[in-house]
Amino acid sequence: MTPRGMAYMKKTEIREFAKRKNLRVSEQFYGAMDRLVESELTKAARRASGNGRKTLKAVDL
Repeated sequence: MTPRGMAYMKKTEIREFAKRKNLRVSEQFYGAMDRLVESELTKAARRASGNGRKTLKAVDL
């Protein structure tokens, strides 16, 4: 989970995706996914700031 205790992604959306692929989702997956998303968001924020922007853009990913 994020430091605020909120998830970046909805569990139901992840479960629905997994179900379409005939898979199940472990509880640990959600935390790992949030850490991955937070890491990528942090990198994107650094890139935007480094380029003098206050707007996150697709190129920052």
